[in-house]
Amino acid sequence: MIVFTFLIYYSISSANGIDINPNEKSDITYYNASKAQLIVDKLCDSWNLGIYAGDFCGILCAKNWTLVDYFEGGNKKVFKIHMNGADIIVKMQHPFMDQYDLQLDFNSASDEQFMDMVLDIVNDHLRLDWPRRYKKHLIRKLWPNYKDGLKLKESEKRSIWTLIQQNEYINQAVLQMSRVTPKILGVCGHSYQSEQLIPFRMKPYYLNLKAKILVHLMGTLKLFL
Repeated sequence: MIVFTFLIYYSISSANGIDINPNEKSDITYYNASKAQLIVDKLCDSWNLGIYAGDFCGILCAKNWTLVDYFEGGNKKVFKIHMNGADIIVKMQHPFMDQYDLQLDFNSASDEQFMDMVLDIVNDHLRLDWPRRYKKHLIRKLWPNYKDGLKLKESEKRSIWTLIQQNEYINQAVLQMSRVTPKILGVCGHSYQSEQLIPFRMKPYYLNLKAKILVHLMGTLKLFL
């Protein structure tokens, strides 16, 4: 019951695509086509140069789509693009690669060392205290293309590293099996394709409970995942 309550809470808090603190005035900027195009161009340049990786890069960088909407506010940037009769939602916290912490030497860090660091970051965020033996399972949740026995490429490590600096990505990737949180449908560098949810409004009173609910419930989730 507690886990179910958390999942409902998370679904509510993320349904609109932008996290809103009811005590703060939201500054949301809508539709900036030139900035949206610049963000995609930079992402695709990094992918073409082998700096970034991701199963969504080929689709995004083919550019056989039409930009429907782009807005930024709260703690994320959100694209809506239209392709083959369907809308696709693309999210990221920061628009450009140099806005993420990339001081780690991805070439020299072994897979085991890298996975240990990823596990520490996720444990710190979700307060789950998963043991080291869980790290490969966690990587498969964060990076579904990972296969046991295959070494992670430098571009994959860099992409994973930027993604786990985004709390919403961690939440959605780890809790995907709940069928309540939006699914991660693909990634490209620091951007990710998210399942589209129908937005709705909540009263400020319920939104104010967000932090308190999270503190009490995240520790309990480790018993069920």
